[in-house]
Amino acid sequence: MKFFENLPKTSFETTIGTFSISDFFTYLDVENAPIQESNISIDSKTTLLEAAATTYQDPDSFWAIVAANNVINPFTLVESNVNIFTNANKNNTCFVLSTTPSTSNILTGPNLVFPIGSLVFPYIANSGTPTFYGSTGFYNMNGAMAVIVDSSYYDLTMTASAVTSGNNFLTKDATVTVIPLKSDGTYDIPYQRFVTSVQTANTKIVKQVNKTDGKTIYKNERALPGVPTLDTVIPISTPLGGVVPYTIYSAEQEITIASKNIQAYVPKQLGLIQSSFVATKYK
Repeated sequence: MKFFENLPKTSFETTIGTFSISDFFTYLDVENAPIQESNISIDSKTTLLEAAATTYQDPDSFWAIVAANNVINPFTLVESNVNIFTNANKNNTCFVLSTTPSTSNILTGPNLVFPIGSLVFPYIANSGTPTFYGSTGFYNMNGAMAVIVDSSYYDLTMTASAVTSGNNFLTKDATVTVIPLKSDGTYDIPYQRFVTSVQTANTKIVKQVNKTDGKTIYKNERALPGVPTLDTVIPISTPLGGVVPYTIYSAEQEITIASKNIQAYVPKQLGLIQSSFVATKYK
């Protein structure tokens, strides 16, 4: 323990208290040594190693890109590549479920939205054949299946992965069986539900923007009929520029218009960066 006692201490304030931790790292003091930056264009088709090799002719200098953007997790730094996103999601389905088969008389019920990781099967009438998870019938574990990969508890939409072991059964008015994934990693009893609307994951609406009043609503416009979202209940004020319709953006459009520019230190200043490192020393 004497090793840590002889090192300088750095205090960190958090929501659960203040901690004093031995500082044995070398770090870049960017606040006291301002470094010139510029933009580079990059998306998820290019790794940070490749970007560093192009920018600095040294893939090991990817840390300079991470430091310039003040991020710790480099995997959240770049936006998705449009082509990669399109190919990865072209067979995924965005859908809405209801507890009744009639879309004209939707009744709010439990589990309209199921957690990520839940399993979806085409509904099969109960034949009495035992299945897994302590239930009987209503689905076939050896048949077609999809996994819920995204859920919105605001607009009640879900996105399922491409169907395996069969044809896509997530079609409008289809009856499905959903087995929810519980928080402890086990699966719950199956639920019978009805598909009320369907979109591809690429074309699903992810946000609506009203440019006259600056309002942006992150939801799918095809929300469950009869179950309003909060933004439809709040009184609407008339913008000074007059009422104009919302501009809607699909998932693919949102990625297409997202900025692909990130910060990077100017290559010629890498020498200055090296001299701006602060290394802790023993007492």
